[in-house]
Amino acid sequence: MFDSLSGITFGKWMRLLSENSFSISKSNWSKALLITITSMRVSSRANKEKKQFADTISHTELTADPIFIIGHWRSGTTFLHNILSKDTRFAYPTLIDIKHPNTILINAELFQKMAEQSQDQKRAMDNIRVNLLSPQEEEFAIAIMTLRSSLLNWMFPKNTTYIDKYLSFRNISSTEIEEWKKTYLYYLKKLTLKYNKQLLLKSPSNTAKIRILLELFPNAKFIHIHRNPYDVFASTKKLYLTAIKNSNLQYCAYDDLNHLIIRQYKELYDAFWQDVDRIPKGNFHEIAFEQLEDSPLETIKTIYNTLHIGDFKQAEPSVKNYLDETMNYKKNKHAQMDEELRKEVQLAWAESFEKWNYTK
Repeated sequence: MFDSLSGITFGKWMRLLSENSFSISKSNWSKALLITITSMRVSSRANKEKKQFADTISHTELTADPIFIIGHWRSGTTFLHNILSKDTRFAYPTLIDIKHPNTILINAELFQKMAEQSQDQKRAMDNIRVNLLSPQEEEFAIAIMTLRSSLLNWMFPKNTTYIDKYLSFRNISSTEIEEWKKTYLYYLKKLTLKYNKQLLLKSPSNTAKIRILLELFPNAKFIHIHRNPYDVFASTKKLYLTAIKNSNLQYCAYDDLNHLIIRQYKELYDAFWQDVDRIPKGNFHEIAFEQLEDSPLETIKTIYNTLHIGDFKQAEPSVKNYLDETMNYKKNKHAQMDEELRKEVQLAWAESFEKWNYTK
């Protein structure tokens, strides 16, 4: 998603290019030029926002520790986020907020007008419709603010550092971690200043960052959603061959895509298993995508009751309306995996099959 870089500042863009040896496919030179021009404008507005709001942001306190929705990509995190976002007691980063994290306050009126004039569009990897005010994952904002995110591998697929180091943060310095935490908190304060509500956040990358998130927010709530590993693999592969491939600034044939997906999933969940028990009792709830799909209303009620995140009755009418609107949603159909690949997935992701009782 080339648009993911539309809100980057000039300095960060130059640094990102430098970290990737200024290696951009010839077919993407025009995109890079447009990002460069846009980043100069963003820098100017971002500097004005800092001068105008810096003191206010620094004194802003979150209304409550956030609610984090975690789980691997294509496990149902978006569906769950969309459902819970119907509760007006929560706020969430919109598509505008994550595309323009450096200017969301100073350009608030402009962005609101853009949102009112925008039309829904279907995502490249599935049939979910989104607009500029749809709930989105804050990791896209943090990626262009810190340059420390596995999502940057989507733009620069030749640089595996983004996955190897910045997916779980287990192999980076304490200085980098502290810088990331400072920026992350700064961005959430911006969102709080804008919405003044408890934040409902969804980023698959956070599945591997539980320990760091708890250091920032000891009383945060976590909702983990998992899905049949075979379905996750197939759907993630389609994600790479559609939305992610379209976002590449470097040519990548993805000749070894199967192993990339297997490795990334394992890295994510190795970190998850290591840290999930750190979450205080009563602040973690786990559901299966299949459960959410079959009994959505009951599953959501259970989340509210288990985590004590408010009276579900207040949100129930809006949630029901959304579920009624999406009841005819058609999921993607994926080709069957060959036996050799199935065995490879079984072996690498054995812990997921066993812990969640999925049939091998």
